[in-house]
Amino acid sequence: MDIVKCRDAVWHQDPFVGKRLEACKRYGNRPVECTLAQVEGGSFTSLFLGRIAGVAPGQSLLLYSGDSVYGGGIIEGALRGGP
Repeated sequence: MDIVKCRDAVWHQDPFVGKRLEACKRYGNRPVECTLAQVEGGSFTSLFLGRIAGVAPGQSLLLYSGDSVYGGGIIEGALRGGP
């Protein structure tokens, strides 16, 4: 599992912990399944069931619910492993 923490969140729908989404960190990348693990003010944490390679601070992370943009933010950091 990987954990990605983001800041400067922008939401197109009301976020809630436990929401299952798909995430992309770069244009053209295949979406990766994730769950919102924490939403606090202008930041959020996503938990990825698998690995999300090449994550770096400063990149954007876009979250999708089906074909719609759910929200996103700027990556602060990532941890490998998880709970």
